[in-house]
Amino acid sequence: MAAPIFLVLAYLFGDRLRRLLFPDTLRLFEDITGPSAADASGAPPWRPLPPRWAFEVPASLLLGVLPLTWAVYLAACLFDALLPLDATMNVLLPANALVGALVVLVLGFFAVRGLRGRRIRPADAARSLRALPRRGYARVVAFFTRMPSVYLVGLVLFFCVGWYLMASVFYVKGGMLYAGATVFSDFGPHTALIRSFSHGRNYPTEYPMFSGDGIRYHFLFLFLTGDLEFLGFRIDLAFNLLGTLGLVAFCLLLGTLAVLLVRRRSVFLLAPMLLFLRSSLAFLTHLVKVWNETHGDFVGVLVGLLYNRVFIGDTPYEDWGLWAVNVYSNQRHLLWGFAAMILALFLLLPLWRRQPQPRLLSRAAWIPDDFRPAVAAAILLSALPYFHGSVLVAAFLVLGFLALFSAGRLAFVVALVPAALSTLLQTAVFSGGAANAATPKILLGFVADDKSLAGIFVYCAFAFGVAFLLLPFLPFLYPRRHALLWLAFLLPGLFAFTVSLTPDVVVNHKFILMTFGLENLFIAGFLARLARPGPAAGKVRKRIYRFIAVVLAVFLTTTGFIDTTTFFTANRVTASIDLHSGFAAWIEAETSPDAVFLTPRYYYDDFFLAGRRSFLGWPYYAWSAGYDTYTRMDQVTWLYGGAGGDLAAFRAFCAKNRIVYAVVDDTVRDDPDTYGLDEAFFEDDLVRVASFPGEGNLVVYRIPAEP
Repeated sequence: MAAPIFLVLAYLFGDRLRRLLFPDTLRLFEDITGPSAADASGAPPWRPLPPRWAFEVPASLLLGVLPLTWAVYLAACLFDALLPLDATMNVLLPANALVGALVVLVLGFFAVRGLRGRRIRPADAARSLRALPRRGYARVVAFFTRMPSVYLVGLVLFFCVGWYLMASVFYVKGGMLYAGATVFSDFGPHTALIRSFSHGRNYPTEYPMFSGDGIRYHFLFLFLTGDLEFLGFRIDLAFNLLGTLGLVAFCLLLGTLAVLLVRRRSVFLLAPMLLFLRSSLAFLTHLVKVWNETHGDFVGVLVGLLYNRVFIGDTPYEDWGLWAVNVYSNQRHLLWGFAAMILALFLLLPLWRRQPQPRLLSRAAWIPDDFRPAVAAAILLSALPYFHGSVLVAAFLVLGFLALFSAGRLAFVVALVPAALSTLLQTAVFSGGAANAATPKILLGFVADDKSLAGIFVYCAFAFGVAFLLLPFLPFLYPRRHALLWLAFLLPGLFAFTVSLTPDVVVNHKFILMTFGLENLFIAGFLARLARPGPAAGKVRKRIYRFIAVVLAVFLTTTGFIDTTTFFTANRVTASIDLHSGFAAWIEAETSPDAVFLTPRYYYDDFFLAGRRSFLGWPYYAWSAGYDTYTRMDQVTWLYGGAGGDLAAFRAFCAKNRIVYAVVDDTVRDDPDTYGLDEAFFEDDLVRVASFPGEGNLVVYRIPAEP
């Protein structure tokens, strides 16, 4: 099984890159933490610092996985151009072999260079090899016994929570691929893209539910999932493991950054927890509703709070789980992108932290002491446009703002300009230009019903609760310079309420999640200070502070706890597709790996398990990404209606759009308003090539070429 080997090689490659570009983790921590509050001009940095592994492990993972995913994808595109379509070999095989060999050569080069000049006697080498098990055991014991408990608990908790969120809603059982009720609709395009790489040939990549018009959806995470499936992991293991690794990497980096900025160990756990257990006033309004419905019966109230099948909330789209843990299970690429953004922030924060600030025209104001961290940030950000484009936009907002108040501003230029150029190049290749990938327009108020300032305030107060109400006070709870960081973190959220990049403004919710994810660093620090005030506070004040901390914690997390129980309850209902579908097996065996089908509006369906593309699948996802679905829906109706009986026009249209097969099943037959099926046209003028009576009386027709 080559999939684990790929992940190990990616980590080792990223670790080597990290050692080259920012080798001194302790120095990085000290630069971010800054001098102690007692003496801002020269006191030693705050202690104790977080363990280095909490930063180095996720940093190495990100620096390895993101570039190597792109490397394998580009190699696959190369071999797609070289190998004929009827080749039995998936282009991922030579692509992975080429990239893997290059990585091994690079790692071997650095290993040999590290040994150069060292005289190693055979006896010493044999002694070292014999001692490896004992040394390894000693290091493992030391790792778990000397580590402060908060970091060990955090590591275990992050992994367990991540695996639960991922594996509980996407799994294989009895030959069926199950997806939970809160995620299965989005998993339609996810599985379609994954299988278009592992079982199809989707280069250059198109959206499988809207063939022929490029890709405007961030697909690299799904390509990586498909690559791991091809390399030996089952599809659910590949998808769940990558989702878990992304969540763990994000939590480790966010928690470590929180500790460095607010100087409290407990925020290592608190900061990520506050994001997953979201703040909202929904639990209060829901409690009132349940109380009235049950007439105050205790058991009834408890059941009403804990056993919901729909996410609670009074603002638009909250029943979708727009702010709940459901988001991180559903959009697994988000936390990979967010983690990469936080890592780039790590690398550039020392320039913001530098005190005293140099004069504007001085050399220190523009030239950093070391460009290497900026190069690492450039690598991360340049890989993001099709890993998660919204995160890249947020990174430009946050880092661009911080550049105005930092030393060594050219480091920010080195980090951001390649990312901007990379975005222009990638959107030109995959979407036909940046204007197709995103069409910015002013749109005030996000999804608030009342777009006035008062209406937006009320919306935010109900949707984000105490976290939103605390935001204006956070700058006054920390040193003055932290106010700049607070404002920088606020910018993605402000962007979400003023600008829309796609026809579906709801997708802006990711910008708001990123703002609260970053601002939670300060909220968590405030809670930690209340829970453990300094020695100057008397006993009475300590008790009052701790009581306030408990009350705030309840208001900040109760809705999130209810959301988590809803996530568990709602996903007991599942949708499933047959991994051994005869229809999918026939498609794989009998059609070209880049074939395009005219299909009903499939979404989570066994058709996409074959890795082929549909002329139009479920239109919502394509519409939300900016595709012209209305025209195409009319075209689908025209095609199923037999093109008005004009066979020549039907053939010409299908040839122009590379449609080779048409699928007719009971879905099409039973919905004349949507499809207007002329089945006699299909039977008389097309070629019936397969039928599956047990799968909705499904029939596949081949569209003959023009005579």
